[in-house]
Amino acid sequence: MEEMFLDQPSLARSVESILFSRQTVTRRIDDISSQQVIDLKSELVGKNYSIAVDEATDILDIAQLAVFIRYEHEGGFKEQLHDLVPLHEKTTGERLEESLMAVLASYELDINEMISLTTDGAPAMVGTVNGLAGRLRSKKPNLLTLHCIIHVSVLCAKLDSEFSPLMDSVIKMINYLKSQSALRHRQLRLFLQECHAEYDELLTHNNVRWISKGKSLQRIWAIRHHLIEFLATVGNRTTQAAHYHEMLMDDKKMEKIAFLTDMFPHLNDLNLQLQGEGKSIIALWSTVRAFKMKLDVFVADVAGERHHFPALQSCTQGTDVNYQSMLQAIKSEFNNRFAHLMTLSDLLQLIASPNSCGS
Repeated sequence: MEEMFLDQPSLARSVESILFSRQTVTRRIDDISSQQVIDLKSELVGKNYSIAVDEATDILDIAQLAVFIRYEHEGGFKEQLHDLVPLHEKTTGERLEESLMAVLASYELDINEMISLTTDGAPAMVGTVNGLAGRLRSKKPNLLTLHCIIHVSVLCAKLDSEFSPLMDSVIKMINYLKSQSALRHRQLRLFLQECHAEYDELLTHNNVRWISKGKSLQRIWAIRHHLIEFLATVGNRTTQAAHYHEMLMDDKKMEKIAFLTDMFPHLNDLNLQLQGEGKSIIALWSTVRAFKMKLDVFVADVAGERHHFPALQSCTQGTDVNYQSMLQAIKSEFNNRFAHLMTLSDLLQLIASPNSCGS
C-alpha cells in the first residue's frame, strides 16, 4: 500500500486502517455488478445490437457459453463480455438457444433488435435447422448470421495430405525433445547454449493457440543444424532420436518444412490483423480480401525468385513438389469458406464508401 502512495504516507495509513469483512467485500462486489447491469440496460434502450457467442469447456469439464455484445454508444461502438453461462448438460442447439434467450431476457433485450449473430463453427452453433443460428433465424428471418472470421481463416490454412504428416512429425519431435523427458530437455538446452545457438529453447505447438504453429517452425528452422548434431548423439540410444535425425537430414522433407516455415508467418500476420477490439466487419473483410490478393503474389513468387520465402530460397537441392498448387488450394479454401461474405461485398462497399457506388 505504501508503494502506491509514496507521496502521501498518511493516506496509505488511512486506507490500511479501513477493515472490510468478507461479507462487506462480497456485498460491494454484488452492488458494483448490479449497477453495471443497470447501466448496460439504460445504454441498450431502443438500440440495435449484435451478439457473438463462443462455447468452451473449463478445467472442470463444464461447458461455458460466452456471450459478447456490441452496440452503438456515444457516436461509436461499444463491445464487451455480456454474460458467461454454464451449460451443465448437453450443448445442443436447443440448449444454446434457451441459454441465450435467458440472457437476452435478463437484460430486457428484444430479439427483433438483434442485427447479427456471430458463432464458432460447431454444428450446434451453425446448423441451419437445429443449430443456434437456424433456431434464431426462425424467430427473426432477416437475422445476419456469421461464422467467426478468425476461425474461418484458420480453417482455410488446413494442411493437405502431403504436408500434414510432416507437420505432425515436427510436433512429435518437439514433444520428444522438450516434454517427454526433463533430463533430455535440460541436455538440449545446455547443448544449445554451449553451441551459442540463436535460441536455446524450442516452442511447443498448441492447436488452441493458432499462431504457435508458425512460431514453432521458425524456431526449429533457426536451430536445425544444432538439432541435427544433438539428435546424432542421442540417436545411438533411442530409435526415436534416430528417426528424427533422419528426418532433419532428408533434403526433400526439409524443403517442405522450409515452405511451411515461410508460409505460416504470412498466415499469422493475417490472424493478428483480424484480432482486436472495435473492428467492423467492413475492416475485417477488407483484410481478408487483401490477403487473397497476396496469395496471387505468393503463387508467382514461389515459382520464381521466392523473395517472400527466404527459408525455401535457401534450399538449393530442389524437389518436384508443386508449392503453387498448395497456395492455390489455400486460395480456393478462402473463396469457398468466405462465400457468404462475398455475397455481401456490394453492401459492405456501399457502407464503407457510399459516394463511390452508383445509385
